[in-house]
Amino acid sequence: MIRACIFDLGGTIVDRYSLTPFLSLKKVFGNYNISVTNKLIFKDMGKNKKDHLIDILSDQSVMNQWVNNFHRVPLKRDIDSLFNDFNKVQTKYSEEMVDVLPETRECID
Repeated sequence: MIRACIFDLGGTIVDRYSLTPFLSLKKVFGNYNISVTNKLIFKDMGKNKKDHLIDILSDQSVMNQWVNNFHRVPLKRDIDSLFNDFNKVQTKYSEEMVDVLPETRECID
């Protein structure tokens, strides 16, 4: 007998295609005047977001942009700032965009 199901909500029962984390990462890096390719963002989409940010910053193109903009490599405080900014943007996008997928109610019923 199944007594409970635990879902990874994003892309499973809400936020079709997991767009809010993608859009949030795009926005956060854009706020730092850094262009990140969609392919790079989607590459590690299931990761913990702090680790995901670190992986994106490790990309040579992104690192070059960071150094050009800030004249140094990213520091821990930069990663913390990016992560805090990501959480704020993600919350905003989630409030504006996330709906329960229509098929979810029928499946659970």
